[in-house]
Amino acid sequence: MAAVTMFPGADLFKSQADVLVNATNASYIMGAGLALSFRLKFPGYYTSYMNADLVPGVIHTYKYAAPPPKAIVSLHTMLYPGEPGDIPMIKEGLVGLAMFMVENDYKSAAIPALGCGIGRLDWRTDVLPLIRQINTFYPDLRWDAYPPT
Repeated sequence: MAAVTMFPGADLFKSQADVLVNATNASYIMGAGLALSFRLKFPGYYTSYMNADLVPGVIHTYKYAAPPPKAIVSLHTMLYPGEPGDIPMIKEGLVGLAMFMVENDYKSAAIPALGCGIGRLDWRTDVLPLIRQINTFYPDLRWDAYPPT
């Protein structure tokens, strides 16, 4: 059974995981934090995201041409920037992420502290338990977690 492995203080962008996860809002705004870093580092992904029909809780996927990573997944943590993190939306996104990984034969994902920055969720009590719960249903997937430091 694969587990959730913690990488505190590590750079998510240096991960060798098949999938990098970007914590986003559902309103096409990538103006700060990790989302802005993704926007600047992967312009093709950002263009794809801006042209997508975003549905809250439904992941946006982008298959990357020169792995690693093999794909980037936008996982909504809130509707609009500044709102509290939405735990049911995050959970729905994690399920979508796991299904996407299984369907595409991806084995690992690098997951940031979803909703723990602007969304003000607590990593240990709000987010990590969601990742561990999803891990029980998808034991063959590897979850590389990048908690806040």
